[in-house]
Amino acid sequence: MPDTDFDAFDDNTPGPQRGNNGGKRGKKRRNNIPEHAPAPQDRPPKKSPQQAEAEDIEIRITAFDDEFRIRRSELQDNWQFFAASAVGNVPGMLVQLLGRDGFVLFCQRAMEAGKTPGEATKEMWDLIAQEVGVGDLGN
Repeated sequence: MPDTDFDAFDDNTPGPQRGNNGGKRGKKRRNNIPEHAPAPQDRPPKKSPQQAEAEDIEIRITAFDDEFRIRRSELQDNWQFFAASAVGNVPGMLVQLLGRDGFVLFCQRAMEAGKTPGEATKEMWDLIAQEVGVGDLGN
């Protein structure tokens, strides 16, 4: 009959040893951050998409010595802007972003600066793209 008396267990036998067996488990990590490294900075907490959308940001663009204001929501929620962008109608997109009065002011300032409509539109769209963080029109 096998002996199942665990009270008499001999505790003097050596158990598994932890040592450096060539793997990463037994190694201690060192702090490898150089002394000249900048101190870590806390990032602001991420906002939910609903919260970010609720904060409608106004973008200010300075072109032809005048300031134009664009609401970020116009880039996202405006069907006319979306339709104009789908077919690559940059003047139509600018009308939607700047509004009629803003577009008229833009045209007047561009004419006074001696720009052609194509040059003025490209310059303005490149400024908007730079501010928003998307690509420019290219050549």
